[in-house]
Amino acid sequence: MQLASLKVIRAPAAYFLAGVFISTLSWQFGYLVFLLGLALGYRLSTSPWQVFSMFFGYYLYGSHDLLSNIPAFFSQKMEWSGAFGWIIWLVWALVLASPYLLLKKKNAVSFIAAILMVFIPPVGIFGWMSPLSAAGHLFPGTAAIGLLLTMTLMAIIAVGRTHLSVYISTFIIASSIGLNVFNSMNVSNKQQQPRQMSMGVAEGRINFISIDTSIPHNGETSPIQDMENIVSIQNSIKESIRDIQLSGITYLVLPEEVMGEWRAAKSYWMGGFVRELADKGVFVIVGADLSRDEIIYDDAALLLMPSPDNKGASLAKAYKLSSAKIPMPGGNWNFMGLGSGKSAELDVFGRGGIEYPELNDIPVYFSFCYEDFLIWPHALFYYRNNDKRYSAVWISMANNWFQSEDQLSFQVQNRSIRSTARLFGVNLLRSVNKKTLVYKK
Repeated sequence: MQLASLKVIRAPAAYFLAGVFISTLSWQFGYLVFLLGLALGYRLSTSPWQVFSMFFGYYLYGSHDLLSNIPAFFSQKMEWSGAFGWIIWLVWALVLASPYLLLKKKNAVSFIAAILMVFIPPVGIFGWMSPLSAAGHLFPGTAAIGLLLTMTLMAIIAVGRTHLSVYISTFIIASSIGLNVFNSMNVSNKQQQPRQMSMGVAEGRINFISIDTSIPHNGETSPIQDMENIVSIQNSIKESIRDIQLSGITYLVLPEEVMGEWRAAKSYWMGGFVRELADKGVFVIVGADLSRDEIIYDDAALLLMPSPDNKGASLAKAYKLSSAKIPMPGGNWNFMGLGSGKSAELDVFGRGGIEYPELNDIPVYFSFCYEDFLIWPHALFYYRNNDKRYSAVWISMANNWFQSEDQLSFQVQNRSIRSTARLFGVNLLRSVNKKTLVYKK
């Protein structure tokens, strides 16, 4: 009886269910510390197939919203979008779990190597839900050191057997507790008011306010639809700042691509409104597409400034602040040539854009939608800008028009970028265009 029970516990199906359980606790309920359970599962395993099954279950459950998101996103681009959702869901989980089949020898190096294989490019371009996301909760404000400590702790849980490993893990856990206690005693503005932050500079206070919207996606929009969307955007701005008393300069942050493709007509339609806001010291940062040619476009963040034309009419002049480096594969980064074939350009190392534009001497860093799921792009740009990173405001802009905020994929994205910002100890604002808008006072 005991032998039969042991076989059931060690069956790949049991490990698959363990992966689903860890995924649920970590991403649905937000307890990312339970990602350490993946290392414990590796310790208890006796074959690579068990480890593969655990990670396959982990990724499969955490990404199950792809079954509804992909048909919604691609419904206007392909007739077989439902089947495409199933294919992407299964293939994605298989790709991210497959490195664990290569673990022929049970040791710390091979386990961490498998985690890193799906953490960094090229596989890391698709590598969301990384087990290393636990680092933001375990070691806030420690950046790369926190990632190293998390890998060390996972390695010890996975294979540690010596007295030295016990001492090291005790020190790491004590450090984690100490850092979290210190962090809770020094709660910054980003935790108190997640939609508003204020920073002091030489010329006074600079305020940043994020605004959520609910703008439907209509594919190639008509002028009438464009006008309706702009009216909705203006109403969202008015609603958001109506009861707020602000001093100094204020930047209002709207979601990714909410303005659609930036056209000359929109400069006129937004001109008077932008002028009215600027007279009050309020400026708009909005997501929009900037066409480079008939195929390539930039998924960009634009600063709208008032500028009269040669007849004295008010225009909204758009200044590009930044653009996406890792557009959503298959969607914005259209490497499969779906639909119109238009595509944002993949720029893995961010060489083609401004990483930290400055607004009133405050460096601002942008994470565009899909980039929220990843850690490595933010780490790369963080360490490439040593002189700016500590004073930077991080802005997450997302266009989740096909998602409501109760979906798991929405929560995975939100928890991922917040954990990454917590890891690097930076101020974070999120602005999201979503399917069902819930105003939170």
